[in-house]
Amino acid sequence: MSGLAVSRQQPEIIFVHNDHDRAVVYALDLQGMQHARIALDNASATDIEDIAVGPCGASSCVFLGDTGDNVQQRSEYALLRFAEPSVPDDPGATEMSVEFERYRFQYEDGSHNAEGLMVGPDGSVYIVTKLAPGTGGAVPADGSSSVYRLAPPLSINDVAVATKVATLPIPTGDDLAASAAAAHPCGLGFLVRTYDRAYEFRTPQGGAFEEAFTVTPEVVAMPDEPQSEGIDYRADGRGFITSGEGARAPIFVTDCE
Repeated sequence: MSGLAVSRQQPEIIFVHNDHDRAVVYALDLQGMQHARIALDNASATDIEDIAVGPCGASSCVFLGDTGDNVQQRSEYALLRFAEPSVPDDPGATEMSVEFERYRFQYEDGSHNAEGLMVGPDGSVYIVTKLAPGTGGAVPADGSSSVYRLAPPLSINDVAVATKVATLPIPTGDDLAASAAAAHPCGLGFLVRTYDRAYEFRTPQGGAFEEAFTVTPEVVAMPDEPQSEGIDYRADGRGFITSGEGARAPIFVTDCE
């Protein structure tokens, strides 16, 4: 699993995907049992790195981020979006095919490698770059990740421009690269995970979602897992779910106290 997102309609279901160019989403329960294989037929993708569930108008949609660029040479990136489907309650090899839209975008300041994707309460899409000392090509001295925004509405006919809205104070020191991100379902902040830590940026009380970009994050306890790649809040925001790459990677549920 290279990314995971929690269903807003079926809170015990998570949507996950593999790395690279296969536009297939798997619906699993929290015991790791597969409930559906969801295919985006004939979807064009280069390197899918994260997944998010968030608002799209009055509905809930699943977003796939085709944002990987290890050598930072791509001229164009993409989002794949489809309406959140209802999956069978019982485990099984149900095959589903969904209609989807593909949105192309560029960054305002060149190429970036990114593995974090999240959707804000107003439907804005945020991409968190993957930067850390000694990784990902040309890296700033402080190794910090940046956040870029794609504001709604998106168009399938145009190439959108992702604008930089924040530089995060992580990763730092001996921390590893940022590998996933997730917005709180109530807009109360967001999570960023690196390969070895998880951070929560909490929106100031009564503040707008983007005010969370300016706060000092808190390190939150999380299990020790190899090649940590996926994170999302539980549907009610009272905890989060993580998993990593590799065969038979466990799924961990961390609840709030």
